[in-house]
Amino acid sequence: MVCIVIMCIFAHWEINTILWEDDKFMNNQFTQRVSDIITYSKEEANRLRNSYIGPEHLLLGLIREGEGKAIEILLNLNINLQDIKYQLENILKRDSESDAIYDANINFNESASKVLKLCILEAKLLKNSLADSEHILLAIMKVKNNSAFHLLESSNVTYLSLIHISEPTRRS
Repeated sequence: MVCIVIMCIFAHWEINTILWEDDKFMNNQFTQRVSDIITYSKEEANRLRNSYIGPEHLLLGLIREGEGKAIEILLNLNINLQDIKYQLENILKRDSESDAIYDANINFNESASKVLKLCILEAKLLKNSLADSEHILLAIMKVKNNSAFHLLESSNVTYLSLIHISEPTRRS
């Protein structure tokens, strides 16, 4: 019980520390793959004429990157990535702004910021020095107020199923 309380206090401290650090610090916590996923997420948001980057764009960026443990895990769960991509695009097109122009400085919404911060924490909890694609996927499944979460959940993806299926991957 004491161990759980200490872990919760540590997790709370970690999240608050990450919340107050600047972008440079956060970028040093990511693998190159995650940096690419973030870049692709921005491109996807601009392509779909959204004025923000949400968890949905992070999932699109993850799918677009096409490699890594997150993709492997989703394929092991028999998830049709092209179907998820198509459904996400349809959802995001509803939020498109017809007069939106390309914005290199497009911002993350609150949910996407939370996903990125939690993915760093997920990496630390799993004893990884850098956050990678599987940590983004785990974080998306913890931030439940977004379409990416609901779409994955409707395909029977849960946080626990991701942890379970990733264990053999993490050991090898």
